[in-house]
Formats: sequence, C-alpha cells, structure tokens
Amino acid sequence: PKKPAIDKPKISYDKKNTESFYKGKITNEFIYINPETLQPDFKKVIILKESLNKKGKKEKQTPWYYYDNEKYYIGLNGKKPYLYNLHKINEKTKFIIIAEGEKKTELIGKYLSSEYACLSYPTGANYRITDYDLKFFHSKGIEKVLLLPDYDFKKDGKYLGQLCSIENHLIIKQAGIDCHIVDFLDDALPDFSGYDIEDILTGYYGVIEYEREQFLENLFAECSEYQDNKFISKFGFIEKNNKRLFNTRFVNDRIKNIDHYSTLKAIQGAGKTTLMETRLDLNKTNIVISSREILSKELGKKFNINDYQEVSKRKNYTQSICSTINSISHFEGLLNTEIDTIVLDEISLLIDDLFRGKTRGLIGKDRLNSIGFLVTILKKAKNVLGLDADIRFSTRYFLKKFLGLNFTHYENLYKDDRKFIESKDFDSIVLITENELNNNEKVSLAITSEKKGEKLTKYYKDKFKDKKIIFISAYTKTREEQQAILKDHSLMLNYDLIIYTPTIFTGNDFNIPFSKKTFLICTDNRTVNHFQLMQSVGRFRQAKEVHYFIRLIEGTRKTKLKEIIKEKNIPLNEFMTLNPDYTFKEDKKLLLMYAILEKEDRESKNNLLHNFRNLIYSRGSNLTFQDKINSDLSGELSESFEKQNEDRINEILKAELIDINTASKYETEGTATEKEFYELEKFKYYNLAAGKEDIFKKIIPLDFDTIKNQCNRFSDMKESPETLKEQDLKNSSDYLPDNEYRSVKAKLRNEIEFIIGGISGGLIDNQKQEQVKEYIDANLDRIRYNLKLDVNSDKIGYFIRGFYLQLGLKLDLVKKSGKNRTYRINQESLYIMENLDRSGYINIENANVSKYYESVNV
Repeated sequence: PKKPAIDKPKISYDKKNTESFYKGKITNEFIYINPETLQPDFKKVIILKESLNKKGKKEKQTPWYYYDNEKYYIGLNGKKPYLYNLHKINEKTKFIIIAEGEKKTELIGKYLSSEYACLSYPTGANYRITDYDLKFFHSKGIEKVLLLPDYDFKKDGKYLGQLCSIENHLIIKQAGIDCHIVDFLDDALPDFSGYDIEDILTGYYGVIEYEREQFLENLFAECSEYQDNKFISKFGFIEKNNKRLFNTRFVNDRIKNIDHYSTLKAIQGAGKTTLMETRLDLNKTNIVISSREILSKELGKKFNINDYQEVSKRKNYTQSICSTINSISHFEGLLNTEIDTIVLDEISLLIDDLFRGKTRGLIGKDRLNSIGFLVTILKKAKNVLGLDADIRFSTRYFLKKFLGLNFTHYENLYKDDRKFIESKDFDSIVLITENELNNNEKVSLAITSEKKGEKLTKYYKDKFKDKKIIFISAYTKTREEQQAILKDHSLMLNYDLIIYTPTIFTGNDFNIPFSKKTFLICTDNRTVNHFQLMQSVGRFRQAKEVHYFIRLIEGTRKTKLKEIIKEKNIPLNEFMTLNPDYTFKEDKKLLLMYAILEKEDRESKNNLLHNFRNLIYSRGSNLTFQDKINSDLSGELSESFEKQNEDRINEILKAELIDINTASKYETEGTATEKEFYELEKFKYYNLAAGKEDIFKKIIPLDFDTIKNQCNRFSDMKESPETLKEQDLKNSSDYLPDNEYRSVKAKLRNEIEFIIGGISGGLIDNQKQEQVKEYIDANLDRIRYNLKLDVNSDKIGYFIRGFYLQLGLKLDLVKKSGKNRTYRINQESLYIMENLDRSGYINIENANVSKYYESVNV
C-alpha cells in the first residue's frame, strides 16, 4: 500500500530552533501509534530531514512529533519512534519479522501473506523494544517474533545488530512471546535459536506462503543495488528492464561466513587432485576456475593446462585454461568452443568473489561480465566438477537455480588414519615436544600467537643447541618470503623443529615433505578457528599422531559450556552464587555466561548480577573488569551499576553539609553510619567544587579519587621554568635524539595548536595561547619521557592522545575505522577544565559545554 500523505498537525513551536528542519529534504517517515488506543495514526508522522549545519555541511537531524496529554509536540532527539510498518499488522497477523533496514523489510514483506508482517527498527541497531511495542503485540495477539540482525559494522569486536537482537530477544521472550534470532553467521550469536535464513526460504518455520523457488526467483528478479540500473552485460545475462540483476547484499546474507568454510575446504589430502585425475580428459578442452592464483599455477602444471597469466592473446583463445574468476571473461574464444569439463575450485570463495566482489576487486560492469560469461560456459559444458569439502544446502540451491550448476559434490576421498589427542594444557604440549626432540624425532608446532611462538623458539634454541630450529611467522615475513622458505624442500628437511603460525598456509597450495612422527598444534588465540588449524594438519600428511590444545574462548555455545561442566566436574551451583573464592578464568567466565542465559525469570537474573557486582567489589577491583566479560552482559550490568550510582547521588544530595572539624573527625576515626558516610562524601565533593552548586552537582556522579588525582597533576605541571629545565636535562638520554626531535618539532607544534584550539573551544585569547604554546615547547621532552613513547612523524597520534592524558583530560573511544580512531573528551574532563578556569590556567568563561563533546580524530 502507498504511504499516506503527510497531514502535518497544527502545533506551536519555537520557529528559531526548528525552521531549518523544514528547509531540508525529507529522508524518511515513520508512522506513530496513539499510546492510549495503541492504534496507528497515519496523520501523525515522524519526519527525518536533511539540513545544513552552521558550517554549511549536510547532516541528518531528527525532529519528530509526539503525543502527550492530548497535545502534539515537536522535539529534537526526544522520544524514540516506534517500529516502522506497524500499520501492516492486522487481525489475522500472528507472526512478525523484525529486520534492520527498510530495503530488507519491504523486500521480505512483499512476499508475506496477511498472516505475517515484516517490521523494521526505526533507529537501526540502537533500537530497543519498548513497553508500547510489547503492549501492541499483546493487543494484536502476536504469537511469534523473528529477529533478523544486520552485520554491517562492529563495535568493540561485536556486530551492533547482533547485540541489539540479543537484548531484544530477551525483552520479547520475557514478555511471554515466542522469539527467535535468525543467525546468518550461525556461530556469531549465542545459541538462542539455531534457525537460519534457510528456514525462512524453505518455509520450514512457516514464514513464507510461496514455495521456496518462487520466493527466491522473485527476490533476485525484483532487487537491484546497481546505480541507476545502467550496467549492461554483453553476454545477455541481464534481461529486459534489468530484471535479472542480483542484490549482492542478499547473496551475502544467504551465503554463510566465507572464512568459516574456506579453511576446511582447503585441507590438503582431501583428494581433490585424485578426483580431477579421474574426471578430466586431457585431450579435450577443460576449464579450471579458482579464486587463488597460486592454485591456478599449480593445477595448470599438474594437468598440463595453460595458466591464464602466460596467455598474451586472450580474446581468441580456444584451448584448456586455468584462470581466476575475474579474468575468465577475457577468453571470449571459449564461448564458441566445445567444452568438456569445467572445474570450480572452492565454490563458496568463487561466489564470494563473483557476487560480493571484495576479495579480488570485482565491481560494477566487470562483475556482471564475469557472471554472464560463467553462466554461458556452464550451459555449454558437458560436465561441471565442484571442488568443496562442505557446501551449505542453500548455497547449492542458489548455484543450481541461478547458475544452472548441477555439479558433483564429494566429501573426503582421503582416508585419514591419524590419531588425534587433545592436551589439557599448554605445558603438556611443550613437554611432548621436548621428549620427541630428545628422541631425535622431527617435530612441527603450529601456534596462533606470534609472541608465544617467538618465546618458544628462544626456549627450544637455548635448550637444544644442537638442533636446527626455525620460526616462520605470517606477521613478520612477507608472502613471498614464506613461499620461498616453504617451497625449498631440501631446506625444510634439515630442520628438527618448525614453529609456525597456521595462517601462513592460507592460499599456499604445496606439500611440505617434512617427515616426522608427531605433529603438534596449539592455540591460545581466539582469532584463529579450529578449521584453520585442521588445514595445517592436512599439509603434513606423514603425521600419524596429532596432539593439539585449544583454549576455550568467549562466545562458545551453551552445548560446549555443558561439556565443560561435565568434563571438569565444576559445580554449577557455586557459580550461580558466584563464590568469591573462585578465580575468574576463561572456563569460569563461560560458566557465568551459561548460568545467566539459563535463568529465565528476571528476578533470579537480577540476583545473579547483584552477586556478580558484589564479587567485583569484594576483590578490590573496579569497573574495568566489566569490559573483560562477554559484551552480552554489559547492558544488564550497566543498568545495575547505573542504578547504584543514582541511589548514591541522591543520598549525597540529601545529606547535611558538615563543617571541616566534623569532616576531619569522620576522616580520621571513620564513619559509623551510612548517614555520616554520605555527609563526608558531600563535604569532599562540595569543597572540590569550590562551593559552586552547579559544579558540585556535575561531579557527584564521578569518582572522587580519580578527579582529585587528576587535579593534582596540574600543580606538578605548573612548576618553575628552572625546575622543568633541570628535569629535562636529567632525562635527556631517555627520549629521542636531538636531530629526530627537531625534525618533528614543527609538525608536533602544529598538532598541539589544533588540540589547544579544540580544548578551549577557540576561546583562549592570543596571549594565553602563546603562553600555552611556550609551556608545551618547554616541557615537550618531559611529556615524552613520562609517556614512555617513541614520538616520530609516523606516530603523531600517540603523542596527541598522550598529551591529553598529561593535561588530565581522558579520551573515550567513539569509533574505529581502519587505522583511524575517533575520541571524545569524557565527562570527568569537563570538570577538570572548569577547575582550570577557576585556577586561571585557561579561560573558558563563555565556553559552551557542548563544544567539549566534539570528536577529535587521531
């Protein structure tokens, strides 16, 4: 149905603050519900507009109307909007899907019957289901909810959509409504559901009224992400009106995490070469397509097939060829050639290159040409051989339906008779290695931590001085250096112990003829998964006995947690009460997660969190420990701490303001009651704020000792020039040489001037600015020494951030983008700046507090 016309209600508002919003372009609309009747009101909408800020740059601002006590108001960042598409829920609707992004919502909703509705979050991954939403669901008799998170970007190593869905899942489930998360990455989320996008497409969970084929056909036929639909394929793949363009984002969502599969498929010894030897007729024209250039060369030599890089005249080429997917479309002569067999190596990677276009840079028209060419030759070939050890059903269906791919799917032709033995700790691996070396056996050890690899290498070299030992790291050697070492078979055979990082083998298709009795794998790094380690095992076929140690990592599924409980015989009840005598190690943190996830009722869960909070304080720890536990708990823990802090602030505000004699007595003798404790707290904060009520109320939420220590740093920094010069001379040998200092001094000064301008909001007068600059120049070496940083022209950012810390101004990390980091001056620093203002160090009398929240890029 078309969106209703906007009927803007007549309201009174401050024109000065809102007129700029009416000049902008409407970028989106959300329909509101009347909070009393819980019915959608099409005449009252939330409007998102695009406007210009004071600097003339475009920015999105979000004014919206909201209803309260029979009046309509317009506000900025006020009440959050409701879920989009609520008006599509009717009396027949029993099942709803909540997705991120309107494109996905509209696309999926287009193929749903009236029994289902697809909603979307109005504020993306930051939206949390409200009481109004739950009341509305109950009023409409909703029985089931399915959450479809996005995986666009991460925060602190977690997908925002993932965190949002976990919280909303708990909120909806506690409201008595059956709720599940669609897990596109399968192992990225806790095991709340196990349902996958495949379940939706197959209709297994009763979502789609169409048959699976009908749904997929409509899905890909209707959706396009290419700009203006102007791309045209010369191979006729795109039909009239661009109806056959593929939505790459949906392909990405439907195909599982490529990294998860590609490693297992790359195991050497699975029998790919054997399979090709039995299926390829070398007297006929064959095409081998691989996403790895090295593999193309190796396979080409093995089967006497030309490598695409060695062919200069490609347009009219008609013989057998081994090529990558992004180059195959250049061999147009093959379109008129009779093709016997096409070999597709690692199909999932091939699809990743073809439709996502990220791995090898396929974009726009080049991608479409490759798709068109591949479809054309697949139709011509007599046989198509797919080389994968494991392919998900939905991927196979996609290949069959849209690429016409009926390929031979094989499992593992190589019989693995090796013995796998799990070691319970890291030390046992080291001990086994020593025994093998003492028995003159050759050993290889894969370890995912480079630092531990270096330490082990040094340890073994010191202990076994007569043995030849080498450490090959993916982080310290280039790809060419790795290949040169690994391909020199005679060199490798001379070593008694090879220690290496398993990632060096990714994409390197060659044997390592390193005969040995024992092959060792160990890992304590959560970034490399089990499949990558197994890939390394495959490289060493002679190993008959494999010992491995894998440390459990956060985020393991509940099934694995149960195994821990069973194997280690750790009483779950003791974790439910969180006995302070326990030391938190990896397995115990996982058990804590398991215990909390298993708790269904809110009261029990709150009690558990309360005990956990007391445990933290009982160990003299602070809130930084909270960052170390799984982020799934952080939201609920934050609520607990925020509530406690709020109660503390209220008690301090209510306390009586005592005199200095009483405060001195409490400080020396201790406080006997809570009343006396809060009176002493009020005295401290009030005096630290110099008796100013507005400052006093601002600093109460902050940690008193931290603020006090930071303020004391300023007195140290305001020593006399003679004292500072003496300290500089004393420490001159501990920082950069003079020539390096001079080379970067000008650049540092420019950066510092920018910082000072940012801190002061541009309100320091010229004379004060010069004083500050002189101070910085005079103390630059001292600051460097205190920071223990090697400051050079490539690491200006370290110095900038360190300079903030020297001023007592903490920075909070806002976001990461590549190597860039964006920081924001935090709350405590606001008070520090006001303290400077009172001491006359800088002048911020007319400064707007919001200025200090502007981000600083490093």
